[in-house]
Amino acid sequence: MHMHLKCIPHAFLFSQWFSMNDLSGNFDILLDKANRLFEFSEVKFRRDRNTFTWGLSLCATPVNRGKPVILGINWGGAASAGITRYSIQRREPTREEFLEDFKVGRYPFIQKSKDLISEFLQVQINDVEFNYTNVCLFRSPNISDLSIKEVRWCMPILKEFIELIDPPCILSLGNTNIVYLEPDLRELKKFTETGTTHVGYSGTLWGRTFYSVPHPNARKLSDEVRHEIWNSVFQS
Repeated sequence: MHMHLKCIPHAFLFSQWFSMNDLSGNFDILLDKANRLFEFSEVKFRRDRNTFTWGLSLCATPVNRGKPVILGINWGGAASAGITRYSIQRREPTREEFLEDFKVGRYPFIQKSKDLISEFLQVQINDVEFNYTNVCLFRSPNISDLSIKEVRWCMPILKEFIELIDPPCILSLGNTNIVYLEPDLRELKKFTETGTTHVGYSGTLWGRTFYSVPHPNARKLSDEVRHEIWNSVFQS
């Protein structure tokens, strides 16, 4: 029995391409893989059908090998055509470009967490001695616009990106990422704090130390309790 090409899921076609072209080692190759993933994805199909201006990005900072990785959930995306900055990434960003975007408020979660990041990761935001990316490489207005399956399509490229950087640790800003990363997490420990339902996690992800803390916008979480959760996670 022969299956017509149109009946084969885009993600399956991409996985076959990926396995036959398992190159690694530099940013341009990974960015090319990410762009091919987008071209094969149902995300692109929905974007084109609805004239959205969604796209894809691999990272917001230049590649800083040997430095920590900070993970958000997913990149933003416009809900209608005509907004050009929600595009497909074509090259590695510069330190200056990241700082410019940071100063105008395009990375509010890092802004809200900058003091804790400085304390626990021992990096200064203005030095850009870290790497920032998202678990989901696809752009969309909200993570709820994408299925868990679609987010999981990004994992092979994200893993290669982590291996390219070889960071001492990976920090997830938001525990929603646990849902997407769980199949790849090992030795996962959960940390609770008296007086809140918010928790933290530690473990290993692709052989690297992994930490996860409550989302910077987590409600009913005081600065003091938030600090205690970060401290418990990083002291594990």
